[in-house]
Amino acid sequence: MKSLKIALYSFALFLAAFLVFSEPDLTIESLKVKYANEQSQWLALSGGTVHIQTYGDPKEASLFLIHGSNSSLHTWHPWIEILSDQFHIVAIDMPGHGLTGGYSCNYAYDCMTTVVEEVRQKLAVAQLYIAGNSMGGGISAHYALTYPDRVKGLILLDAAGVLTDEGETDRPLAFKLAPIPVINLLFEYITPRSVVVEGTKKSISNHTLITKEMIDRYFDLNRVEGNRRATRMRFAGYAKKQPDIQAEMITVPTLILWGEEDKLIHVSSAYEWDRRLPNGRLIVYPKVGHLPMEEIPLQSATAAKSFIFEIERP
Repeated sequence: MKSLKIALYSFALFLAAFLVFSEPDLTIESLKVKYANEQSQWLALSGGTVHIQTYGDPKEASLFLIHGSNSSLHTWHPWIEILSDQFHIVAIDMPGHGLTGGYSCNYAYDCMTTVVEEVRQKLAVAQLYIAGNSMGGGISAHYALTYPDRVKGLILLDAAGVLTDEGETDRPLAFKLAPIPVINLLFEYITPRSVVVEGTKKSISNHTLITKEMIDRYFDLNRVEGNRRATRMRFAGYAKKQPDIQAEMITVPTLILWGEEDKLIHVSSAYEWDRRLPNGRLIVYPKVGHLPMEEIPLQSATAAKSFIFEIERP
C-alpha cells in the first residue's frame, strides 16, 4: 500500500509539473535564421544529420572544436574570430546539441568520437588538432586515444574525463536532479529559463559577461527537438560512476587550460590531467570559471595558437 501511494504521488507530481511547466520542442528549421550562418553545413552521417560550421583556409592546419554538455558550437565563436585567419576551423554541434538535435546515438563517448571521425572523413582532413571544453574535452581526449594517428595536438579546457574527489563543486540544479527517478523524465519536457540562468552563472565567474542573447541561445537550443531527450540520457550516465579516460595512454602533445574558479569541475582535476598525461602542459587562469574560451577568449586562444605553432613550426 505504501509503495502504491508513493507511485501515485510521483505520478501526480510528474503530471502537475508537466501541465504547468512543459515547453514544446523547437524545430531546427525555425531556429536556422537565428543561429545558422553562411558557414553552416549539415552533414549526413551514419546516425543522422550533424550541423557544423567551417572557417578559414582548408590548406591551413585544421582545428576541430568540441563544445560541452548542453552547449553548442556557438561557445567557440570568440575563438573563431581570433583564429580563423590562421587556421582551418571546424566547429561541431555534437549529437543532442545545438542545431544537430536528436541523433541515433546513446550520447556516450564512443558515439561522439565516431561523429568527429565521420566529420573528418567527410571534409577529407588528413590530420587535425582538437580542442574540447567540459564534456567536449572528454570526447576530444577519447578521440585522441581512439585515433592517435589522426591527432597532431590535443587542447583540453576544463575537461571532463579525469575527475578527482578533491575540492568542492557547486553544480547546477539539473545535475543534482539527474539521478532521481521520475523527476529526471521531466528533463524531456521542462526547461525553465531560471535553470538556464543558474547553469550559466555557475559556469562563468564574471557575470558581467552574461547577456540576454547568451541566455536566449542556451534556452532556445536546449529545446531543439531531440536535445532534451539526449540530455536525460546523458545525465543518467553521469549519475553512474564512469571510469576515467586512460590519460596515461595519450601520447600526443596536450595543452590543458583551466579556470581556477571552475565550479563544475574543480581545478584539482586540471592537475590530475597534467600528472597523468605523458606530454601535457598546464595553464591555470585565476578569476576564470568553466568556460575560458568565452571568459578570456584572447588569452586562451593565444595560448592555443602558440601551442599549435610550436608543433607546426618547430
